[in-house]
Amino acid sequence: MATRITTKTQYAVAAMLELAQSGESSSIAVISSKQSINPEYMSIILSELKRKNLVLSTRGPKGGYKIAHPIDTIAISDIMDAVGEKIKVTRCDGKDNNCTGSNKKCSAHNMWQKLEDNIGSYLSSVTLNDILKAEVSLDELTKCNHFSIRSI
Repeated sequence: MATRITTKTQYAVAAMLELAQSGESSSIAVISSKQSINPEYMSIILSELKRKNLVLSTRGPKGGYKIAHPIDTIAISDIMDAVGEKIKVTRCDGKDNNCTGSNKKCSAHNMWQKLEDNIGSYLSSVTLNDILKAEVSLDELTKCNHFSIRSI
């Protein structure tokens, strides 16, 4: 079972970081160009971020999008939620813990659920400010709730 962070999430985080770095309103064209992202797709992502009140938009010659809250209060998990992304490592739907196609959990359910919870906790702990200040490192990730990272 593979779980990936989608390009939608990656682009949403990139857009938020771009806005956080600029500190002022930026147009879709500027954000898209700087991040090498299709402007139409960026427009969809920014609309979703706006709908969840993570960005504000203004019209006019100096208009565009800007961050709606202090960057030390916006976690990566907030951005993921805004674009409808979830980390999911189990097949369970959350209603009846249906891992196996029946009403019972698979034998590894608790382990997979713990991993999912740890990933969620980590993404909730990392803010835009942390990334911009380079405070999040591989060392931080390995300290997070029993994660271990090994080189292969």
